[in-house]
Amino acid sequence: MTTQTDIIFGVIAVLVVLEATRRAIGPVLAGLGVLFLAYAFLGHLIPGTLGHRQYSVNRIIWCRVLYMTLGATALELICGLLLRYGLGMKAWSYEHSFMNYKGIICLGFSLAWGIAAFGFCKLYPYIGDFLNRLKAKGWNFACLILSAVLALDMSLAGLAIIRWSDRNYGYGATTQFEQELNMETPDEWMKSRFVEWKFLDSQ
Repeated sequence: MTTQTDIIFGVIAVLVVLEATRRAIGPVLAGLGVLFLAYAFLGHLIPGTLGHRQYSVNRIIWCRVLYMTLGATALELICGLLLRYGLGMKAWSYEHSFMNYKGIICLGFSLAWGIAAFGFCKLYPYIGDFLNRLKAKGWNFACLILSAVLALDMSLAGLAIIRWSDRNYGYGATTQFEQELNMETPDEWMKSRFVEWKFLDSQ
């Protein structure tokens, strides 16, 4: 059940993402987001086949799709900027795509996020039912272990990427742990795992 607090924070989140999109890409994509929101809330006033019956906030799937699409695009933008300005790297490029921002995000891929979000929203009731059937102590413990392993794996991968970037830009290891990372994750090994990743100074 969606509470009033959920709605308030949801509205704030959408406004923040729309403003970030306007500043990063321009008014066109942000305007499309506002247009879709307006259609969701006011589409029942449109006559004919283009209109729809009025829905409550809880039942507007397109709002959820929009939240997820804007959220995924914003996350992609943040990660791309962190890679570019924090590590001097890029892992993907949309430089030749229509309406792109610094090759980090583009309209086409944002629409792809939207399609994925729509599919997830349609499948969510089935996923929820499946997860509800697994609510047992053994399953909760297994999820806890898997989450801890995943968090550890992602942390080590992140540290290895940072060390890889430091080596490329001439920063030597200053701790025993960094020396171990140099030995366990040499440049050639990293290149074989992160094939599409490039350093900006090598272009």
